[in-house]
Amino acid sequence: MRILVFVILSFCAVYPVRGKVVADLETTVNAYMVKNEIPGAAVAVVNGESVLFAHGFGIADIERQVLVTENTHFFLGSITKSFVA
Repeated sequence: MRILVFVILSFCAVYPVRGKVVADLETTVNAYMVKNEIPGAAVAVVNGESVLFAHGFGIADIERQVLVTENTHFFLGSITKSFVA
């Protein structure tokens, strides 16, 4: 996951998020998801209070085939304990 975050930040640090950069970002996220068997993800690139890019990739609910959007809420379960500790 760190690699994906680094790649996204690298794109945004060098280029404004539009056109070919958005296509490259989407290609990178999709390739990462396939390689790591990730069913779905929501990605946002924010600068200050401005959202430069927001997009959902893949499936949020495999059983119901619900697609991820930029507004999808994900159930985190016990993963937040490590952040609180």
